[in-house]
Amino acid sequence: MSRIPLFWQRWMLAAAAASIVFGLAFMVMPEVTESIYETLLFSQSQIHTRFSEEARGYIRFANGVLGAVMVGWLTGVLVLAAGPFRRGERSAWLAIAASIGVWFVVDSGYSTATGYWQNAAVNVVFALLFAIPLAATYKYTVGDGGR
Repeated sequence: MSRIPLFWQRWMLAAAAASIVFGLAFMVMPEVTESIYETLLFSQSQIHTRFSEEARGYIRFANGVLGAVMVGWLTGVLVLAAGPFRRGERSAWLAIAASIGVWFVVDSGYSTATGYWQNAAVNVVFALLFAIPLAATYKYTVGDGGR
């Protein structure tokens, strides 16, 4: 087991923290996140005005739950990054890689299958935030350095 270089540790912490903030935005700034996704998915930011008040309330609720799940999941990644990952523990690297990988495949697959490929494209950006430091630290954890 070798200690992860500070640059990659900080990158992983920043990626997790930024993703947590994004998740929080679904709850504390729903108008902003709804506008972003409406523009991304429907090429207009005011499509929600076509829905009933009840439907808009449900969409806001569902997005808030999505944000809460993101905050919970990525808090776990943040804790792993701050301790075991920093120390170069193989299990932490594997846990982060597995959680990001499974999320990416399932979310992107479902998004694409249901016709919302734009969400899968956004997922690529988030996945890269984690994939880059994971690739860079492989040799310290899982590779020969992570015995």
